Amino acid sequence: MLEELIKVGDKTVFYKSSYKNKKFDETKRLYIGQIEKILSDSKLVMSGDNDSIKDIFCENECYIADIYSSNKVYRCSVYYISDYTEGDKCCFTIETVSPLQKIQRRRHQRYSCHMLFSYYVLQEEQVYDIIEKGWESFDAESYNNKSEFIQNSLVDISGGGLRFTSDKNLNIGDYLFCLLKIDDKGSGFPVIGEVVYSDRFLNDNDKFDIRIKYIGITEDQRRDVVEFVFWLERQKLK
Repeated sequence: MLEELIKVGDKTVFYKSSYKNKKFDETKRLYIGQIEKILSDSKLVMSGDNDSIKDIFCENECYIADIYSSNKVYRCSVYYISDYTEGDKCCFTIETVSPLQKIQRRRHQRYSCHMLFSYYVLQEEQVYDIIEKGWESFDAESYNNKSEFIQNSLVDISGGGLRFTSDKNLNIGDYLFCLLKIDDKGSGFPVIGEVVYSDRFLNDNDKFDIRIKYIGITEDQRRDVVEFVFWLERQKLK
């Protein structure tokens, strides 16, 4: 069964998971290895560069594993069983304890972006009104003056969406009109996004982790976002 979905050589990324609710922070990878052998429908042998596997994994502790196979990514819960050395390779055995769930591979690279931005919750009919009429007919000033605008801090940005922190929870499926300020001169541009994830942070129950995907975005808008995230990446290299 496993051999029908994954194969030897597939990269695997491990994360710590919370015992209570099995959530984890995707930005904090615990270990990256690859499949060395498929022993059965539940046991895999992994290999990697680190020879201190016992300092990374603990017995009787559940981990999240993302297996990158071909053009798919599968996620499952696993337990560390044992480790050994084979030649110059450090190998360890894991056991899957949940079915492999197909997840969506990200099309756009995320970049950390800690800056303020503003958003306003739209009704569904407003969203399609803007999209159908086109951004050329959009009156930005009418939205700039709205008192309902909320200001929050971005966490990261990509060509596909945004992630930000909020004091208030949002519902999955909510539509947000966002104003992105991309420089100190106040230059910016609007985008519409749909909330695809909203939950409390594990280490701060007063803050919510909100993630949106752009909808109805034009190619010019996406180009502006991509150019901005490339600029952010270049800043890191200086």
